[in-house]
Amino acid sequence: MKKIIALLFAVVLAFSMTACKGKEKTSAVDSTELDLGDYSGQTLEVTAIDKGYGYAWLADAARVFNKATGSRIIVKGDETLNESIARTLQVGTNVSDVYFTISTNLQWIEWATKGYIVDISDTVPDDRFVSEQTSRLGIYNGKRYYYPFSAPPTGFVYNKDYLDRIPSSGEYTQGKFPETWQGLLDLCQATVDANIKNNGVQVMPFCWGATVSDIIYLFSGMWASMDEDGYRAYWDQNDLSADKTQSNKNLFVNENVKKVIENIYALFNPKQNAKGNYYPSFAVQDATGQNNLEAEETFLNGYALFTLTGSWFETEMADIIEDMEADFYHFAPVPSQKSGSKTATHVNYGEYFCVTGSGKNANIPLAKAFLAYVLSEESCERIHSALQTPLAYTYDISKVNLNGWGREIAEAAENSINAVAASDTLVFLSGALNMDLLSTPFRNMATRAACNADEIMENFYSTQINDWDTRLKNLDPDRA
Repeated sequence: MKKIIALLFAVVLAFSMTACKGKEKTSAVDSTELDLGDYSGQTLEVTAIDKGYGYAWLADAARVFNKATGSRIIVKGDETLNESIARTLQVGTNVSDVYFTISTNLQWIEWATKGYIVDISDTVPDDRFVSEQTSRLGIYNGKRYYYPFSAPPTGFVYNKDYLDRIPSSGEYTQGKFPETWQGLLDLCQATVDANIKNNGVQVMPFCWGATVSDIIYLFSGMWASMDEDGYRAYWDQNDLSADKTQSNKNLFVNENVKKVIENIYALFNPKQNAKGNYYPSFAVQDATGQNNLEAEETFLNGYALFTLTGSWFETEMADIIEDMEADFYHFAPVPSQKSGSKTATHVNYGEYFCVTGSGKNANIPLAKAFLAYVLSEESCERIHSALQTPLAYTYDISKVNLNGWGREIAEAAENSINAVAASDTLVFLSGALNMDLLSTPFRNMATRAACNADEIMENFYSTQINDWDTRLKNLDPDRA
């Protein structure tokens, strides 16, 4: 769907999520029961990115708010909003009052610094966020300039029909998606051994968006599962002089991170072909050349047992699922390292709400009141029912109308560690913790004769430190 990770890292991921429009349903609500104030005759324009989640759910929220308050809020969709918003804000004409969009950290911080978007800190209570880490998104210099929207967990989508046909092996039990990493590897080998054919082609264990940053979901979730404190410390670091002292090296170059890299290599299971080249033997043919959408389609077309994605999968693939009348897919979090350990789901925060300082209606109080309603418990329950994906706020999940897919997503989110690859520190906001740099090394590792975990860690850290000063100067040009 419209998909978030260091926010700079998160943004790259999020763009891949916006690749297609979603479909959602909304339920009726009695606006007369809502006490949202009186904004009779006051107008507001809201523009939303018309990809991924679409914007019907937001238009529905505006309808409810308008009926309850007498306001006239208009919601528009724009497929090119992510590309055009920076220029629109800079020029200052035809600026909407509220935007639902996505950007890099440096972009929204620049907009905040120049007054293009305003402080909206007092719009939603801090205790409404689903986690403390989530509450720190959108904050710069102690002020909040945006509110995150969804909290979509990532993991594996698997084919239950195939799973029921693959015999038990090792820590894998027939018909049950594994809960341990060794169980997942055992399932992969059992899938190969089962030699299930689809249109004459052997069904392989998995596929993934190799040309984008999807593998980071796997890396992030496993790291948080194995070492939650270490994972959190990495994103919360704020030693501005680390490039000189290397005081932060052990936050990434350590045994837990190394083990995660080795686990991913084991999932690739590279083997040598007749030409002497290595390929990921547990993956579909040409897997390293697929993007996220191609991988999801490969899975739906029956050529892989599972694929790496997130809660947006059902919305992102809605048209294909409807055409196929597919009902075989299910969601599971990334398995833990050992039995009994808690799983962790990398949460891919992406789109957010912001309020402009020079909107065409210049009605910041109404904009904040509308956002307060959109992110209220009652509204979140309706939106979650429509989109079947968790939001970044607390509300009564029992009041959400969930389908089978939505229930699996909600259970994964509730029972797993919330791995948020973000913070409000200057180091993070500068983009110095650019995890996206790992995407290419991971893709290359899939075709290597041996795991090079130490090399990947050292190279990543060296690149990070070499860019440290440049990144921080983006936020502080006068940095010494």
